[in-house]
Amino acid sequence: MSWNQRIKQRREELCIKRYELAKNVGVSPATVSDWENAKIKKITTDNLVRVAKALGTTINYLQTGEDEPRFDLPTDDSFDGLTDDQKVEAQELIENFRTDNARALRIAAELNARKKA
Repeated sequence: MSWNQRIKQRREELCIKRYELAKNVGVSPATVSDWENAKIKKITTDNLVRVAKALGTTINYLQTGEDEPRFDLPTDDSFDGLTDDQKVEAQELIENFRTDNARALRIAAELNARKKA
């Protein structure tokens, strides 16, 4: 998958419209469309940084796909020393975070867009 496809995929995961991403990054919606459709082969570092921030991911993920596009969450060995009930509760909280993560990032992007308006 190319950086172009990862931008589109991540934007769609977060239910962010092209014009919203464009506004947050400071480019036109046509530019976002051209990125996503690979009509633009290179993206400036400044724009890449802004896109990564707007999409709640890393530059490395957008360029290479090697990082997770989402925030890091604890692993199972992080629960050492907890009771079984505490482990179940922690796992439920993490699952809720994963479920709500896309929604929260979309709301944050909307608030940032309103702030800039």
